[in-house]
Amino acid sequence: MGSNEDESVLPGSREREYAVNTIDFTAGANPLGPSNKAKHEMRKLARGVDVLPFDPVRPLRRYLCRKEGIEENNIIFGNGSTHIFDALFQSLQPRTILIPAPVSPRHDRILREHGVEEKHVGLDPDDDYSLNVSKFIDVVRNSDAVILANPHDVTGSVIPPDDLAAIIDEAERCATTLIIDEAYLEFTGAVSPVRQAVGSSRTLIVRTFSTFYGLAGLRVGYAIGPASLLAVLSPHCRPYHANLLGPRAAIASLKDKGFRKRTLLFIEGEKAYVRNKLAGIPGAKCHVSPSNMLVVKLQGQHRAARESFLKYHILIDEFVDEEGSSCIRFPVGTRKSNARFVRILKRIMEARNHG
Repeated sequence: MGSNEDESVLPGSREREYAVNTIDFTAGANPLGPSNKAKHEMRKLARGVDVLPFDPVRPLRRYLCRKEGIEENNIIFGNGSTHIFDALFQSLQPRTILIPAPVSPRHDRILREHGVEEKHVGLDPDDDYSLNVSKFIDVVRNSDAVILANPHDVTGSVIPPDDLAAIIDEAERCATTLIIDEAYLEFTGAVSPVRQAVGSSRTLIVRTFSTFYGLAGLRVGYAIGPASLLAVLSPHCRPYHANLLGPRAAIASLKDKGFRKRTLLFIEGEKAYVRNKLAGIPGAKCHVSPSNMLVVKLQGQHRAARESFLKYHILIDEFVDEEGSSCIRFPVGTRKSNARFVRILKRIMEARNHG
């Protein structure tokens, strides 16, 4: 295979020193970028950024309350979903957190920053990375709080509604705080348990406009749940944490039904493309999820994929399964980015097989 400037190896490169042409597969945001209607709204509002807005989330709060059929005291906003998580930990100060494994780098970073003890229940790779709900519920009883990404933010697996309802019921019975992270929900057809969360005393649903809606730079996140629990978080989530553009761009994104349809069609097409291409690479096994995530297992390969891809200006996240094989968390990107990933993976696997 001939050399290519885009794929040139950078001897001694480091993750923080990558070039402009680096492809980042660690974020998982919509490869189509923001909605055109959101971008139009931002351009329209740009002339007013010199004025400090009063309660800039008010329009978004009212819109979401109507959309979800909830009261205004059942929703709270933060400077991105990470801000919501920080507010939760600062307010509730849990000592032990239950979370399914593998744990995403984002959640791992939050947990480490707050110094909590982690408890893990592993997802089953032989059953589409499903969660053993009975086993999970047993551990819920002995945990201060639970973080449950649905869909899972590493494997993309979705918890069936009945199983999720059972977990919510158990958390309520045990007075365990349950945090359902729906950062990737819009990439699936899964239904959010909003009514059950609002009717509980311990369950929060956390969402963001950074992933599906491509507004990471505007930092808009929110949580839905019981008013009593949100009141505890409120001192850490003041309205001035939001900016003028973010909430209005979020509303425009939600109203753009064509954007949602285009995104879902694009994601399904790219998942099929990557899966078909990986089928021709010996030693690479692809798991397709209901969301925008694929898990690419490098059979017989130990953890080293991250460093190998970094040499080619590609950033990935990986975890090691029970067999010791490297598994790549792969959120599909643009066709150009996906094709480059497949091409470089083939090169890496060929080098290992002949090494």
